[in-house]
Amino acid sequence: MTPNARFLSDRQICELLDEGRSTLYRSRKDGVFVQSVKIGPRATRTPDYEVAAIMQARIAGKTDEEIRNLVVELMAARRSAA
Repeated sequence: MTPNARFLSDRQICELLDEGRSTLYRSRKDGVFVQSVKIGPRATRTPDYEVAAIMQARIAGKTDEEIRNLVVELMAARRSAA
């Protein structure tokens, strides 16, 4: 986790990626985007550095399989940080 990390809502992520929510949900289901973090009884968010890592991988031309591996690594890092 980075010291200045922020949590982004699905709406903010969709604005950054210029995608709709259904596309974001499909990406999560397909394993090419990280799952959100439950931060309250009715709220979920995603760490901004994880979104940035996935965006950088897309810009670098990584394949979906490489991005799935990145997502697995990011999710594992969450578990080990807890």
